[in-house]
Amino acid sequence: MKRVFCIGILVCAWIAFGAGTAFSDAPTLTARDCVKCHPAEADEIDARGASHKTEIGCLDCHPQHPPIGQTTVLSCADCHSPQESAHYALDKCLDCHKPHAPLETDFSKIDSAKAACVSCHAEPEEQMKTHSTAHADMDCKECHSQHPQSASCVDCHEPHGDNMTANDCRSCHKPHRPKPLVYEGTVSSRLCSPCHDDTISILDEKGGAHKELECADCHQKHPPDTGVMPECEQCHAREDSPHYAVGQCAGCHKPHSPADTPMRSGEPTKSVCLSCHPEPGKQMQSTPSAHADMDCAECHTRHPESALCTDCHEPHSRTMENADCKRCHQHHIPKEVVYAIDTPSDFCTGCHTAEGVKLERTSTKHKDLACVYCHKERHRSVFDCGVCHGEPHEFKLHAKYPKCVTCHKDAHALVR
Repeated sequence: MKRVFCIGILVCAWIAFGAGTAFSDAPTLTARDCVKCHPAEADEIDARGASHKTEIGCLDCHPQHPPIGQTTVLSCADCHSPQESAHYALDKCLDCHKPHAPLETDFSKIDSAKAACVSCHAEPEEQMKTHSTAHADMDCKECHSQHPQSASCVDCHEPHGDNMTANDCRSCHKPHRPKPLVYEGTVSSRLCSPCHDDTISILDEKGGAHKELECADCHQKHPPDTGVMPECEQCHAREDSPHYAVGQCAGCHKPHSPADTPMRSGEPTKSVCLSCHPEPGKQMQSTPSAHADMDCAECHTRHPESALCTDCHEPHSRTMENADCKRCHQHHIPKEVVYAIDTPSDFCTGCHTAEGVKLERTSTKHKDLACVYCHKERHRSVFDCGVCHGEPHEFKLHAKYPKCVTCHKDAHALVR
């Protein structure tokens, strides 16, 4: 203990009386020597020193050590010249910056951080000037309490939907220009649905193939920006289909329910319809009828719906319903009547009244047959009597009268 005390006395005396001459012969210090007495500072700069760690050493900023000289720490301007940057020209660097952790700044000591921040970060300032929003009126430190940290969007703003994170916010919004929205990467439609719930519901119900797309696939920008919707040709190229070459898609189609289209009111639609549905056009051309002279919109007021046959035509019988019409008639070739073997006879007698009455009054077995038994599958088709009856009379009689109706007059009211 006595020895330590004596050494302390000698050191103090050396500092007090011999500083002017004793240090002239002192060995040169290195950064490794600094660490021995200043481990906390060394740890801090090693962890958070940024370029103060990688570009310089302790002695670059601390060329002298107390008590020698008056300047033990250089001025920041010695390395960061005001001529090099508007940021370096600011006063009172230490109000924000810690020398051993220069990027970890504390803005609490200054009233406004914006001037200091934009002197180094000019691009955010330009964005805020170009896109004026509430963010542009705020001081930087309201969101950036420390450099380079940022507050989370959801600290101030309610998220659009459940489970939405700050990272989701940045998929559309940029902090310094939250309007207009600019999408970054793949933006899930779930981020759109909380604000556009009605639209998403329509898309889910009637979207067709569009339902498989993400909203941002078509809405590449967001209002009030312009160019929100791309041209339909982006996906539906004119050369891919005659229908796509028609143009003016929005005249018939709604993007969120593309197949649920009201037809153009007062305008001919046939050429547009046939560009996508060529087969009905071929049918109407091969078998002309009154339907062939009509415009598609007269029966198809909305795609893909069709008017009821009974809206224009009286049914053949009281029991006949609209669905029964299609058992014999096809819309685009209504005169090409083809029917099934179970078609009721009263569907036929509505137009063939006289034949129906005769058949009802006959005493022969023909009375018990359905019309389609003899007139199979196609309208106006007639069996030869011999199919069922063969040649019931003598050969000479059949040779003289080859047509049965010469004697029996009418298959519906046989005369024996």
